[in-house]
Amino acid sequence: MMTLYVGVRSWFQGGFVTYLPEWLHSSGQSLEAASLLLSTMMIAMSVGSFVGGPISDRVGRMPVLLVSMGLMIPFIWLVLHLTGIPQAAAAVMLGLCSGVSFPASILMAQEAWPSGTGLASAMVMGIGWVPYGFGSLLVGWLADHSTLSSALNTLVWVPLVGLLAAMVYYWDFGRRKNG
Repeated sequence: MMTLYVGVRSWFQGGFVTYLPEWLHSSGQSLEAASLLLSTMMIAMSVGSFVGGPISDRVGRMPVLLVSMGLMIPFIWLVLHLTGIPQAAAAVMLGLCSGVSFPASILMAQEAWPSGTGLASAMVMGIGWVPYGFGSLLVGWLADHSTLSSALNTLVWVPLVGLLAAMVYYWDFGRRKNG
């Protein structure tokens, strides 16, 4: 379930970052502005990855996973429906939300498989990133059959799968750990 959670986050990232500059440019923004917005979001994602571990140590790993994935839904929508400074602020928040859960998801996979922490890490970090390419492929295919805007808007719903995976993981792992 944790690999699925990371895969969903990866699916979103692949589809979103691959096509966001083109979508922004086709919406009337310059390539420089589109690149700046994407770079800002990616820097925020890196910052989120850096602070995600300490945050999850303080508030717990599962709250970090659930809140960050849940907040991605409105921030994806806001990035796609706002312009200017509000859009940039939403992109920063989206990047933070996407990045902050990365350390917690690795730690949770390691906790679920304490005798194989290396393999657990590899599963989450390796196999979990395979959907990045599929996310790009799917958004591109949808854009070819409709519009890039409508294809990117489908990514608003992708985090729901991640939320479900985290809840199933928590329910199953918590039950086995305590029972």
